Formats: sequence, C-alpha cells, structure tokens
Amino acid sequence: MQNYLYRNTGRLWVSVIVVSVIFSAVHFSVYGFLSRAALGIVLGLIYQYSGRLWLSILAHFINNATAVLVMYVAKSNGKSMQAVLNDKEGSYLGFLAIPVIIFLFIQYRKNTRNSLIAADGI
Repeated sequence: MQNYLYRNTGRLWVSVIVVSVIFSAVHFSVYGFLSRAALGIVLGLIYQYSGRLWLSILAHFINNATAVLVMYVAKSNGKSMQAVLNDKEGSYLGFLAIPVIIFLFIQYRKNTRNSLIAADGI
C-alpha cells in the first residue's frame, strides 16, 4: 500500500503517515494508537530507505520481542499484569528514543548513499 501511495502521490511522508495510521488502526485498540502509529512511521521509513521489507519485519519483531521481554521481567518481579500494562515509564523512555532513532536514520542514509556512490564508481 505504501508503494502504491508513494508512486501515485510522489510524497514520501504522505504515504508513510497514511499507512502508519492504517497500521495502528488495524490493531483494533485505541490504547497505544499513537505509539503504534509512530512505530509504523519508523517501519515505513526503514522500508522506504532500504527497499527491503524484511528489515521492517525484523524491526517489528525486535520491538514486539522487547515488549514481551519487559512484560515478562516485570511480571516475574511481582507486578500484576494490570500494573505492567498501566506503567507509563516506557512511554517516557520512548520519547528519549526519538533522537536516537533520528540519528540512526541519518547514519543509515549516509552509509547507504556512500555505498551506492562506491558501487557506481563515482
């Protein structure tokens, strides 16, 4: 769907954001809508910049595995599942991750661009 929108509109951000909102809506839960939409944006950009769907799938797997691991550890430490789900500390840590994610995208684009230039012999 992202490819279709991008080819027909020529606008990267429109295609990524629309598909990210749909990605979040498909989970059929209002709780966490914005964080899933943000994840959708990251996954969409990974796909757009790399051209490889498997990288987005891997990032989605790592995100979900990390969430399950954090919930498991919290539950093992005696927290109830309701307390784990209501914990807002992860949301605040997510805001701290934003600059890291932006930095990683910038580095990825630089490295990708440099490797393309080297491959072309320019």
